[in-house]
Amino acid sequence: MSSLFTILAMGSGGEPAPHPVAPAPALAAPYTLGPDTHIIIDANSYYAAWTYPGIQEIGELKQLITSAGATVSNTAIPGQTWTNMRVNNEDVLAAFKPGKRNILICGETRNWVATHGGCTVNDVAMEAALYIATVRAAVQARYGQDFDRVILCGTIPNSTFLDEPWKNDIPGLNQVLAGFDDLARADPSALGADVFADFRSKNEWFSGDGTTRAPFAQTQETVKEPISGTDWVHPTGAARAAFAEAIADALKNLKS
Repeated sequence: MSSLFTILAMGSGGEPAPHPVAPAPALAAPYTLGPDTHIIIDANSYYAAWTYPGIQEIGELKQLITSAGATVSNTAIPGQTWTNMRVNNEDVLAAFKPGKRNILICGETRNWVATHGGCTVNDVAMEAALYIATVRAAVQARYGQDFDRVILCGTIPNSTFLDEPWKNDIPGLNQVLAGFDDLARADPSALGADVFADFRSKNEWFSGDGTTRAPFAQTQETVKEPISGTDWVHPTGAARAAFAEAIADALKNLKS
């Protein structure tokens, strides 16, 4: 629970409180994917088997998993939030493979922020940390075994759907998304994770602050929503391949 204590110790402005916080966990031992590895993906529509294949079936991520002989369960659901994922975690518990080395890849943030108008970076960081702490405790209680590693995924710039509270403050929403990424990138262990999957580093598609269309949303070939509409949320085609590549990079970083 040390990661949760770290978040709780932060002030409302994002600066650490003056009193001591729990130390970061020791560096993880070298990790190699193999046939004894089972990957669970718990996330939102970016990752789900939805109107497109699950993210584990895309590009470099698929190649990495297949070459390693690892197995995958994708429990991602379009529209769910960090809170939904925490409260309704039976799908993750059922997907866990006792006796194998289990890796959790979790990603959300966008839906929680978009439905909590005026929230702060610390607010959503708390939700992400609560989710990770809760699901880890749940698998330990059921199986007596923890996830071997946790990968926390970041965000990409996007506009909002018209029924979301931040529809009139797209810059503000995107500032929180980018701020969450900054926090998680600096120290994923503060949120209970081992590695951060950084989509924004794939600047070919995911650069920008949301005030103008990100590169992935500038052509119909790489965005799901109609290019003539006001909403642009879901990358497709080459942009989704770059999204999958960032997750593959994070899995490779578990080896170091």
